[in-house]
Amino acid sequence: MGIRISIGAIIAVLLGGTGYFAQQLNSTKDLLQKREIELSKEKEASTKLKREVVRLEAMERRPTSPKPEAAKGAAGSQVQEMSRLPAEEKAKNKNPEADPEQIRTELADARKKPEEASARNPKLASDRADEIRRLEKDKALLNAQVQEMSRLIAEKTSAADLIRNRLDQTSSSLAEAVREHTLAIARSKTLEEKARAETERAAKLQEDLTKMNAKLKERSITLQRAENLLRVNIVNSLLFDSGNAAIKPEGTGALSKIAAFLKKEKDKLIQIEGHTDDRRIRGNLARRYPTNWELSAARAIAVVKFLESKSVSPERLSAVAYSFHRPAADNDSEEERAKNRRIVILMRSPLPNAAR
Repeated sequence: MGIRISIGAIIAVLLGGTGYFAQQLNSTKDLLQKREIELSKEKEASTKLKREVVRLEAMERRPTSPKPEAAKGAAGSQVQEMSRLPAEEKAKNKNPEADPEQIRTELADARKKPEEASARNPKLASDRADEIRRLEKDKALLNAQVQEMSRLIAEKTSAADLIRNRLDQTSSSLAEAVREHTLAIARSKTLEEKARAETERAAKLQEDLTKMNAKLKERSITLQRAENLLRVNIVNSLLFDSGNAAIKPEGTGALSKIAAFLKKEKDKLIQIEGHTDDRRIRGNLARRYPTNWELSAARAIAVVKFLESKSVSPERLSAVAYSFHRPAADNDSEEERAKNRRIVILMRSPLPNAAR
């Protein structure tokens, strides 16, 4: 159950992260679209300004029309223009065989007449100069506006590029989140399958141990399960004779069934604990096992060697001796002391990233 809750939490977090990235991506896309619309408008305005500058430059090159207050001078100018045009026409319509140099001279004289007329009419010349200055001022103003518009377009283009980069990064992050989410789902399914298989094997082991206890005179083996932990308690009377660390034949059957289960749980660590009662070791037995420390250690090591002989990986095995310092019951009666004389097999999941 603990494994499924953790997996569900992981999936929920990943799904939440995926929604967040999708929301960020949509927001960034909307912002980029608005920026591109603004940039298009700015470019269109800049194009209009440039056209206006070209128009003003064309107007500057064209002769300006006289203002109403200069009508009198304009009339004189028109008279002179009318007198100039026949001269030019006359020069143009001359015999093609006429002297080209004479034709150029006559045209030059005809063009000088308006300038001489302007010199004779200061008001017309002043108005024309004012109009030229106004046009130059407008031209300078429009050029400044064009430059400012170009600067703004460059800034907006840079901002649009920045938004595109962020959009690309967000898209990449979203793709990575989706990939991680997919992997998490696959891992969760794998873990669920492993948990289900482990539960089935543990139930089978429980059934076998129950049948075995039914054949024995007393309940010699108990199995306790918790999250990521399996504990098997075996009383020493089933495995060892008093004061001995050699496993009895009737004990090998129980250990063989346990070994078959442990062998399939390849990602679990296995610890064998040796426990004794609080009675001191006396007589000849003390020469071999001076204290309960040596006896509890010898029995734990004997179980480790037996499991190894049944193809349980030795890299997963360890032996621990507790002597009589972690009793399961009081040592006030023989029945309670028998409960303390035991072997405990612990199977637990290793820490994350721990070496197998």
